[in-house]
Amino acid sequence: MAEKKMLELQNPPQKEGKGDSKAIVPSSNNMAEMAELLGVPFDVERYIETLKNSTVKIAHGEISRLDYIYLLIATLQEFKIGAVDHQVAKLIQQQNASRVKSGKVRPLSAEEIRKRTMFILLRMAEMKIKYGLSPITDVIPMSEGTQVYVTEAGYRKYAFASGELEKIEIKEPVVTEITHNGKKGTRASVTVIAKRKGLPEMSFTRTASDVYGQSDFTHNDVTQMAQTRAVRTALKFLFPLGLSEEEREGVEEAFSERIEALEAVEASQGDVEVKKILTGEEVDSGE
Repeated sequence: MAEKKMLELQNPPQKEGKGDSKAIVPSSNNMAEMAELLGVPFDVERYIETLKNSTVKIAHGEISRLDYIYLLIATLQEFKIGAVDHQVAKLIQQQNASRVKSGKVRPLSAEEIRKRTMFILLRMAEMKIKYGLSPITDVIPMSEGTQVYVTEAGYRKYAFASGELEKIEIKEPVVTEITHNGKKGTRASVTVIAKRKGLPEMSFTRTASDVYGQSDFTHNDVTQMAQTRAVRTALKFLFPLGLSEEEREGVEEAFSERIEALEAVEASQGDVEVKKILTGEEVDSGE
């Protein structure tokens, strides 16, 4: 049954050595077992009927949850034909090899890589159907295939497709010479001014540096990285993926509160404090 297979795929892979290995929710894909956990009898016909009568919002409207499941299957098949599965598996292997080299984890087995690849492909399929994001360019695996990461290109695509991005302006980078642990290098800082319909204009500043072991970095690499970070941070904040209307209203309310806080301190505490208030992120001041 397609629904049964989807349930199996939607159980995310667990990282080794993190907490108790026993899940609170049974890892079995047996729907009867899941129903028993909730104290209700499992009725297959009613389950299918529920899928037909409930809807899912996708990039181009709404469809029934049952149609959504079959659309996931079709998208996964499309990924298979396009060899996306091989690209994802390779990225997971590379991430794992890097952490194994640093002594943080053990090598993943072929079966573990296969399972994580299927999990990431499902997440990618969901992101493509719901938000129009493409695998590899807009969404990539991270943390050795236990999560997905939306790239700057992905947020750009989503923001422009929404029709609500009224402004995005990238300021000239500020490049300074710095020293970190005795190593001389370059730090680039880039500010992005962005505005979403219905929200005030705001700015985000992000930095990048070449003093942390990347000896092959160039001046342009550092500047481009800072710009990419700034654009992604701005668009991620203004266009958070996966929020309902109610949740989005909560984000906008929190945004308004941060604007008020910004107005109270911007004259006296500088850009670093302003950025922390706007985004809730810790910011490297470069000192």
